[in-house]
Amino acid sequence: MITVQPLGECYVPVSVSRSPSQEKRFAGQPPHVDKDGYLRCWDPARRRQVLLHRRVYEWANGPLADGLELHHSCETRACCNPSHLRPMTHREHMSWHAQQRRAARAA
Repeated sequence: MITVQPLGECYVPVSVSRSPSQEKRFAGQPPHVDKDGYLRCWDPARRRQVLLHRRVYEWANGPLADGLELHHSCETRACCNPSHLRPMTHREHMSWHAQQRRAARAA
C-alpha cells in the first residue's frame, strides 16, 4: 500500500508498506525518485522500471494509447493523482510547455 501525503490537490507518495500485495505489485522495490524528479517503480509484467504516475493512470483509466504521454496539469512531477494526468501527444506536450515559458517571460 502506498501512503500519500496531500499536497494541495496532488497525491505525493511518502511511504510504501511491506504488505504481501505491495510486495507482489512492486516486487519488493518501493518507488524511488529518478534524476528528473519523477517517481519510478518496478513493473514485473514489463520486467523493468516504469513511471509511477503512468502506472497509476493505467490502473485508473486503462492502457495509455500508443503515441501518447502524460502531462501533469498540476506541474508536480511526483504527483500521482489520476485527475491531474492528461494524455497528449509529444508535440502537444512540448507545445504546451513552450506556451507556458512564453507566458512566464511576458509576465
